[in-house]
Order: sequence, then C-alpha cells, then structure tokens
Amino acid sequence: MKFSTLAKFITFIGTTIATSASTIVPTPPPTISSSSNATNNSCEHAIELFAISNNGTRTGISYYHEGAGINYLFLAGENSPVYTYNHCNNQIYSTFEENYKFFFSEVDGFVQFSVVGPNGDFTIDDSYLAIDGETSGWLACKNTSDPYNYSTNIPQLAFTGTSFTECEPIVVQAVAA
Repeated sequence: MKFSTLAKFITFIGTTIATSASTIVPTPPPTISSSSNATNNSCEHAIELFAISNNGTRTGISYYHEGAGINYLFLAGENSPVYTYNHCNNQIYSTFEENYKFFFSEVDGFVQFSVVGPNGDFTIDDSYLAIDGETSGWLACKNTSDPYNYSTNIPQLAFTGTSFTECEPIVVQAVAA
C-alpha cells in the first residue's frame, strides 16, 4: 500500500500520520464543508445536527465507526460534524474521498450512518429532523450492546420502534452549517 493511500485510510478511521514526524495526531471524522462540490447542488444544504433533551440540553450528534462501512450515531460533545441534507430526495449523507457516501438510515428504530445506502424519508420540519414525517420519535439510548460498547458511556441515537430499553426522548434539531 502506498503511503498516500495508507494515510488517507488512516485519516478516514480517525487519525492521520504527520508527514514531518513519526507521531500520530487525532483528527475529527470526515465532514463536508460548505464550499465543497456536494453543496453546490440546489437541492443540497450543509447542516449540523443536535439532540435537544427534555431539560433543554443541546448535544452534537456525531458518528463513530462500528463495523465495515457502518457508523452508529451518538450524542457526543457540543459540536456536530457537517452533513449534507438533500431536500429533493430526503437524504442525509457525508462524502469521503469524493466517491463514497455514508447515508443516514433507519430500520425498526435503529439509526445508522452507512455506505449501504439510505433508508427512511428524512425531512426537516420547522428546523427539526423527521423520519417519515415524525419529529417526536427520537431517543437517546444507553447500553445498546453496540459492537464497541460506546453506548455504555455515550447515548446512542435511536428512533421509536427500537428494542433498546434505557432510552430518553429527545428531538433532533437541524441547523444550517
């Protein structure tokens, strides 16, 4: 594997190699900037997503690697990565290396961000994210048995219909990036 290809892969999984030193420097997950080609389409808008709890606490929604081409969504920190929202086809995604898209997907209450493709009709209703027209079914769940056990410390994003049992209702706010 060539160094540039290896460096791109390592950057994708959350770390990057400093070319002038032998240290590994953490970097944030890949994001879409408002100046990228992906947002030049009139259907597409750069957004950030935040979970709002019943007590008004606002938390950024980020994605963590959980498997091959699969990321789960978690309520982690004050900031959100920048996602692309396409209102023409009701999809939310992020692009990696200009050729690969990670799509928001929801099946039976389980929400993920994956290369498999979109599943669910995502719309923004009065600045709140909806799945299939519903804004009130979002949940922040702990101890979901996710592969890397992030949910023991960080709430995982889910939607009504999930089998998770340790959940609190939230709303998801979409904000222009």
